[in-house]
Amino acid sequence: TQLNYKENLYMLDFLDKFSINEPPDLCLLDIKMPLLNGFDTLKQLRKHENGKDIPVIFLTADESENAETLGLSLGAMDFIKKPFIPEVLTLRVRHIIDLVRLQKNLEHEVAKKTEENYKLFIHVVLSLAAAIDAKDIYTNGHSARVAKYSREIARRYGYNEQQQNDIYMMGLLHDIGKIGIPEA
Repeated sequence: TQLNYKENLYMLDFLDKFSINEPPDLCLLDIKMPLLNGFDTLKQLRKHENGKDIPVIFLTADESENAETLGLSLGAMDFIKKPFIPEVLTLRVRHIIDLVRLQKNLEHEVAKKTEENYKLFIHVVLSLAAAIDAKDIYTNGHSARVAKYSREIARRYGYNEQQQNDIYMMGLLHDIGKIGIPEA
């Protein structure tokens, strides 16, 4: 939606209210509001960096058939029609805020565990590389050198950091088959 001058000022004022400090835990929107309707406000909110993850509840007297579908499809978490019971609204707001906080905590824990697993994986790979190199004293450090050169070639070729790291791991393990070969 192309915003006119007044709507832009309204939206900037609205966004500045939470951009300065912390974004709000939740945003209640009506569909019929001055200047921008609730749908357009939600669209603009989602474009703003601090507004992408703010849970939104529509609280409205709009009875049109498509209003609820549109609101939810734009990313609102709930749609409450007026008149409403204040205690029920309070409970729904609290439940949504709790749900969002639990989801953020879960995302944080998953990221933490992923990092721990990656560190463990690196440790295992380095241990295997050391075992490969220990098998033959004449090639000691060979796997690390191959890995280092492979990563540098990948970097110069324009591979991204993840691809470079993958190639480095492959270089460390390229002689893994030597472990199973008998000394004789």
